Amino acid sequence: MGEKYIEKIVDLSHQIQKDESLELHNEADILEFKQNINNYIESYNMNSPFEVILYKTKHFVESILYYFQLTDEQLTSEFKFIVELLEKYKYQELEEECKNNIKIFIDGFKMKFEENKDYLDKPLLEWYERFSNIEEEGEQIMDLRKLAEYI
Repeated sequence: MGEKYIEKIVDLSHQIQKDESLELHNEADILEFKQNINNYIESYNMNSPFEVILYKTKHFVESILYYFQLTDEQLTSEFKFIVELLEKYKYQELEEECKNNIKIFIDGFKMKFEENKDYLDKPLLEWYERFSNIEEEGEQIMDLRKLAEYI
């Protein structure tokens, strides 16, 4: 699931990178935005460990979400252009879709785990205790990948 979301982020980044309207702007904030996209795309390597890809994607997503968190007073014409560009490519919808899918998956996983707790050994139960206390989705996904060590 995480891989699919990351691939969508990379694809969306390519689409934004190729948007002709970006070429019409050379303001500092927009150049920084373009550079962030270029850096993310260049750093993306499918052969890297999943944790590295997830870490880079998480930081890239946080840099993008910054624009959506700006108040009206902070929203310069350059930032407004960036937000409109992200909206054009439905960035926030992708972010929400991913969060919802992760939540559904995690909730279902926890429900099944709870149903089978009586049959599991102590190291697995200890892992689950730690996992249950993680609130951030990206960290939950990375911790789920560690589950294989206990099985």
